[in-house]
This record gives sequence, structure tokens and C-alpha cells, in this order.
Amino acid sequence: MTVTLSGNLAHAAGHISPDARHSQHWETEGMRPRASVSGKVVGDEGVVYTVRLLPVIYNNSPAKFTTQTAVDGSFHFDDVPPGAYPLRAHDKDYVRFDYGAQVPEQRGTPVLAAAGARLQNLTLRAPHRNSICGHVTNANGEPQSDLRITYRTSAQAFGSDLPR
Repeated sequence: MTVTLSGNLAHAAGHISPDARHSQHWETEGMRPRASVSGKVVGDEGVVYTVRLLPVIYNNSPAKFTTQTAVDGSFHFDDVPPGAYPLRAHDKDYVRFDYGAQVPEQRGTPVLAAAGARLQNLTLRAPHRNSICGHVTNANGEPQSDLRITYRTSAQAFGSDLPR
């Protein structure tokens, strides 16, 4: 920047150099300290979940953050640029659940990470798995073995026309 000072206003002048006008970044790293986000996935015991912070379009960084939960379900992200992020987790079968969503596979509420924020104790509730148990017998009530057992959901069996 070139600035000319003078006691006479007619001779005072100033302009921004072309290099400064076309600069992409006006902020330095220290002006927007990074945030941290941590919490816990509450779900089936011993399951390891993948947890992600996904950037929203208007964030300063396109970076995605991914981690695995610890044995107790806890997770932690450091060095997160300020912005809004959906917080999402899934299990090994990719059943997705978002922070703030009422049911799995729905979008949740984005987490707002302000500059220097320390977001802690966020809780994601993983859906519990159902199971089907039983014994397969023949017409005489004798146990059967070496059978392949499959199942289909009602949506798979009937398509979009579910029985009423």
C-alpha cells in the first residue's frame, strides 16, 4: 500500500497496491482459531462406529473429518475450522444416524463450531439391532441342519405396495 501524507489535502493521496486488491486471504490463521468437537455414541456394547463431521457449503474449509469410536463409544475431533457441520455416524453395516435426528437415515441438526469453541459431551444414539432366533424343524419336529436361512423386509417383499 502506498500512502502520501501532506499538510495540504490536495497533495494527500493513497491507493491500495494491485497485489493487495487481488489477495484471496485477508485473515491469518490466528484470527480464526480452530475448534474441537467431542462426544459419545451410545449404542450396542463393543461396536465400533465411524463418526464424521461433514462441511456445509458456506464453511471456510472443504475438509471432512472422520474418526472411529473408542471402546467406550467416545470420539474427538481437533483442529476443526469454524463453521456448520452435520455430525454423522454409522456402524459396519452403514446404518446412518445423525446428531439431532429423530430416527436413523434422517438428516439431523448441524453442529455450529465457533472460532476456538470446545464442543463437548455431544451424544449420538445408535439404533439397536433386532434379531430373530429360533429352531428349524421338519414335519416330525426333528431339528434340521445345513439350511440357508434368508429374510426380507416387507418393503423388499411387497415393494411400495405394503399390505394393509
